[in-house]
Amino acid sequence: MKYFLLLLLSILLVNCKNQKENLPEKLKLSKVKVTQTVFNFGNIHVGDTVNYSFIIKNISERKFIIDTVGTSCGCTTTQFTRDSVRKNEIAKIDVQYIADQSGKISKSIVVSDNSETGFQTFYLKGKVE
Repeated sequence: MKYFLLLLLSILLVNCKNQKENLPEKLKLSKVKVTQTVFNFGNIHVGDTVNYSFIIKNISERKFIIDTVGTSCGCTTTQFTRDSVRKNEIAKIDVQYIADQSGKISKSIVVSDNSETGFQTFYLKGKVE
């Protein structure tokens, strides 16, 4: 009986290990490098448009995948890399901000992904006159 339980336990452990290796790419965690999280566009006027691209580089063997990108308001829109990103390749988050009110501006862009942290946060900052 003891040997039977030991054998059963061994089979379960091997099976669990194999299941982890067969996870979908989306569930495997990747390592990324982000060089700039804040873009300060300086001074602009109401009605002006700011365009900027944030870059995320995959530095792991696992594919990097962006799930969703959200912004803090409707005046900020995004387009982003939807394909999986291999090692040493980059994903781009293209951001467009249309200034609709004056004052100091700080807009956030949150990227949900399969990195070790699970998300990246970027900011557009500046002053609208």
